[in-house]
Amino acid sequence: MTTFFRIGRIFLREEWSGQNAIVTNIHAGFVTFSRSVTKPRKQVQVLSRAPVLVGKSRVNARLSCTASCRGSDDLRAAAAALSELAVSIAALVSVLQGKLANSQSHSLTPLSGPTSSNGCDGRTNHAQLPALASTAAPVSKVPMPDAATVTEAINTFLIAKARAGKSERYLRTMKNSLSKFARGRSQKLLDEVTVLDLEKWLAGSDWNGTTRHGYMRDVRTLYNFAVRRGLAALNPARAIDLPERTPAQTGIHTPEQVQKVLEAARKRDLNLCRALAVRYFAGLRSAECDRISEADIRLEQGLLEVRAHNAKTRRRRLVTIQPALKEWLALGGQLPLHDVGNRMRKFVASLDGIAWPHNVTRHSFCSYHLAHFGSASKTALEAGHSEAMLFGHYRALVTPKAAEEFWEIRPAHGGGRAG
Repeated sequence: MTTFFRIGRIFLREEWSGQNAIVTNIHAGFVTFSRSVTKPRKQVQVLSRAPVLVGKSRVNARLSCTASCRGSDDLRAAAAALSELAVSIAALVSVLQGKLANSQSHSLTPLSGPTSSNGCDGRTNHAQLPALASTAAPVSKVPMPDAATVTEAINTFLIAKARAGKSERYLRTMKNSLSKFARGRSQKLLDEVTVLDLEKWLAGSDWNGTTRHGYMRDVRTLYNFAVRRGLAALNPARAIDLPERTPAQTGIHTPEQVQKVLEAARKRDLNLCRALAVRYFAGLRSAECDRISEADIRLEQGLLEVRAHNAKTRRRRLVTIQPALKEWLALGGQLPLHDVGNRMRKFVASLDGIAWPHNVTRHSFCSYHLAHFGSASKTALEAGHSEAMLFGHYRALVTPKAAEEFWEIRPAHGGGRAG
């Protein structure tokens, strides 16, 4: 059971772990306390190792208080006593921070000995609680922020997303964009990053609009996660309008170019030719094609299955094996294709006079499929994306005649070799 309280700027979380222990953290700015209750001893102990911020310096404060819970074996009664003690600690820390700021000291010695200037010594008993509690604000229930640096927050985010089953590609993308956000502010507390900081970060780069849009969206995602986890109180990225994406023309290959690419791959490497045929005529993303196996190609049913764990969207879909793809698959080869990056780089470099725009095989499929079959919903379903994206990028990109030529592409007579 977890309960959240706020005592002025002091945040308190009570966690019941099992039957015989309570673990509690109190946060006052950068001050953290932990306390435990051990039932046989019937005693409450509060220990502090508190980094306190003074200007730009952080110093450590240690504080120890002990109070007894006599006459009751009920741990809930002990918890109530601890709540009172937390109020006392909050007030005491407030005084300490005030004294520290006034003196501009860079160290804080442990509270021990007779009596501190606020009338409390390092060991606090119940008689002292009312006077200390009177200086603290009322208790109200709110989420508790657990201050974290930018680097700590990013690491926590990536670990959580990996445990949640996010794809390797998603994790790589987030790591890339968030590492750029962390540059120059890695040890800064996440809550110290302002809207102005984010605006300067974007303005000081030479990224295009699409890249800026993506990076700011990822920073928003980080902050949303941090707020939910209590690592930050607010999301400054929400106050910034996402930059406009840079318009980009969708690059596709003409039917003549597709024929040349597949024939060149056939002569060079049948496995590579098989993978490219799947990308051209089934519209798989390059990463999806890299993950499928021969078991996913169901020739007898005329379907190619993209399993949920292989799909970018994490949704299973079935793609019709069109006659063109069936004939290219009949040439042989084996999937998945290994060492894809190196093989594709060398192959693309060997092509004479054929450019290779980003996602050209998938863009070609979507454009020719929509123009030939005339069904936006069918094309979107087989491609695994929304109709809105389909119309935004592919509508009227090719003529019906070109689409007919694309779906009539067949292997020329002759053979190839397996890679």
